Amino acid sequence: MGLAARALRLRSLPARLCSRRPLATSAAAAAAAPLDRPSTRANEHRPATHSFYATCAPGLEAVVAAELAGPDVGAVNVRAARAGVAFDGGQLTGYRAVLWLRSAVRVLSRLAGAELVLQPGQRGGDALYDFVRSAGRWPELLPRGQTFSVEARVWDCEDLPSDALAATRAKDAVCDALRDARGEKPPPPLGQTADLPLFLTCYRGAAVLYRDLCGSSLHKRGYRAGAPVHRAALNESVAAGCLALANWQGAPAGLHEPGGEAPRVLVDPFCGAFPPRLPAEARSDSSAGSGTLLVEAALMSARVAPGLLRPGAWPLQSWPDFDGALWRAARGEAVAAAEVQRRLLAASPELRPRLFGCDVHAGALGLAEHAVRQSRMDQEGYGWISLTHADLRDWTPPAQPQLVVTNPPWGGRLQGDDAEGEPVEETWFALGTFLKRRCAGARAAVLCGNREAATKLFLPQKNRHPVTVGGIDCRLLLMQMLPPKAAQNDAF
Repeated sequence: MGLAARALRLRSLPARLCSRRPLATSAAAAAAAPLDRPSTRANEHRPATHSFYATCAPGLEAVVAAELAGPDVGAVNVRAARAGVAFDGGQLTGYRAVLWLRSAVRVLSRLAGAELVLQPGQRGGDALYDFVRSAGRWPELLPRGQTFSVEARVWDCEDLPSDALAATRAKDAVCDALRDARGEKPPPPLGQTADLPLFLTCYRGAAVLYRDLCGSSLHKRGYRAGAPVHRAALNESVAAGCLALANWQGAPAGLHEPGGEAPRVLVDPFCGAFPPRLPAEARSDSSAGSGTLLVEAALMSARVAPGLLRPGAWPLQSWPDFDGALWRAARGEAVAAAEVQRRLLAASPELRPRLFGCDVHAGALGLAEHAVRQSRMDQEGYGWISLTHADLRDWTPPAQPQLVVTNPPWGGRLQGDDAEGEPVEETWFALGTFLKRRCAGARAAVLCGNREAATKLFLPQKNRHPVTVGGIDCRLLLMQMLPPKAAQNDAF
């Protein structure tokens, strides 16, 4: 049984609700949904639940669903869709979600949904305008002096040809509602995250409007700030999703079949994402990876909620219905969970993870070291990550690997940035040899967006899990290495 299928066996994920469809629900479902306009009185008790949607990279829906259904978030009525997961819960559930979700991109809170019915002579943009204008009590949702933004996604809608048109008409509706109510329009965000980020979806005539609790992508943990990052470097949310699919420590319960000892030794032989023999003069210190897989693995083992690392305030904290007591409770739970885990690992050395990475490029290692420091995974009580400046062909991990998770260069990921042709083939052949020679008995998860490159591993692949990375259709190749032989030639 595949990983996604096993995840969807969660009791909170009945198969009939797990169809893969766009973020907007069907037109009929959207039309039937109530026009729920939230009250804006602070600290009001809310017996009713809210409807949320967590977006993610296609292929990671099962991971996000398992994260939401777990005890750290405690969502109810969790149901996977395409590129996201819908769920219900109170305000505390939403606050926990933005703090704890590792593999999601955004957490959206539903304001309203309806079917866009075109009246005779009316254009699609006009119907959308009417919907947005009536979707919320805008003078209460957006107090004086606060800013708002609209991000829109449109699929197959009559007379609504583009995301830009939908966003413009939605902005017009909000501004006109505020001007009529108090004689002024809100100021523009001017390049900053808006106080009220709105997310609008339109699918076959069904429109749904959300408030975005995060404002910016949840993959921006903060530990890569202040350092250059290769444009092909693995995004933090995708890295966490790959680690969960590979069943690293901290993978959400329900994603894998129970049984077996969790791996404690993880290796990333390409933590800088460069092929091992690309000439140094062809590279730049500013074009490197940053040890993302290793840092995310350490955060998972440490039970550090990724939202605790994000600098600055969240948009949700400026909303009129923000509940400070619940927010402090959610953060307090996350801080306590990390402290409990730190003490557990301090008292039980046999449970501590060991994380090893190597790269031939010194600049890549420097950026990875920066990420480790920024994530605070080098502080007392942690210090599990060890980085080595070495060629893959010459490197032997300090401990026998139990799990290998890596994102090698696979060519074509960025035109002109990655090695092409023979260097990529040599890289993947070297990786296959490394896995067979140095990682006997280990499991491996290798992310690849190039089918030809994957054939150079010369290894059987137990599963090829689809994941979309930056719009590219990739596969996470899951493999099991054979146990060590009695006598083995270690030469490449």
